[in-house]
Amino acid sequence: MIKSNFITQRIWFFLSFMFMTQSVLYAEDCRQKLFSVTIDNQLKISEVLDSLADSCDLTINVKDEMAQKKMRKKLYYVKLKNSTLQGFLNTILVDNDLYYTLEGNKLNISYLITKTFRIHYIAGNRQGVSTANVIIANSNNSGKSGGGSGDGDSGGATTGISIESSDEFKFWSTVEKEVQRILIGAADGSTHYTNQGSTWVGPDGKVWEYNPLAPIVNPEAGMVTVTGTQRQVKRVEEYIRTLTKQIKSQVLIDVRILSVSFDDSQTSGVDWSQLYKLQNMNV
Repeated sequence: MIKSNFITQRIWFFLSFMFMTQSVLYAEDCRQKLFSVTIDNQLKISEVLDSLADSCDLTINVKDEMAQKKMRKKLYYVKLKNSTLQGFLNTILVDNDLYYTLEGNKLNISYLITKTFRIHYIAGNRQGVSTANVIIANSNNSGKSGGGSGDGDSGGATTGISIESSDEFKFWSTVEKEVQRILIGAADGSTHYTNQGSTWVGPDGKVWEYNPLAPIVNPEAGMVTVTGTQRQVKRVEEYIRTLTKQIKSQVLIDVRILSVSFDDSQTSGVDWSQLYKLQNMNV
């Protein structure tokens, strides 16, 4: 009896393995096929995918509730001529802001995706302070003497001007605000959460204590993590690509301003030779 059960299990395992292998082969065959179809507004996205799954022996896995809701949408009119499987899925899913991956014969579909981007920039904020001081001093001395006695008076006047400017660039907080606006500012039908005081309300009416789609910025690691639809994430990707290119081409110049003092009791003007000595220049 034990031997019989063992043989039966081996046969069942063999048949299951053959079935799985055949399914994968069907999926691989569909990758080589060209699709010519016409879809009218009577069909939903889910119905089209069901038909595709039956033809190509695909397993469909819908990962979130919003994706399931989007798949109930009816297609107005789609006509494909000699399209590949990837082109077919891009037209049905990507063009309707749904994300998918095809691994073997398993088709995974989701509405929200999470992606992390790297930005090579310093962790802290940049702050620059420049100061310019100009001092003008006047000195007049006069004296009189006679009969063993003498008196003298001296007068002096000093005027000065001080100019100070401060500039602070909060890079990471600026990036966080701009990425947030990219995620919530587009009128493309994507999922957004509305701020109501200290809470956030989603499209389904669910109340959150935080914004689930808010970007996560880690200045120490130089990473920005965003969650959104495929269109939203692509917009953030384009923004960060442009930002990174701008950072690489930016030239930072440090300027030192020297303090110059004028004293007409000795000379009037600037001794430029002292400045040349600082720069190791000969005139």
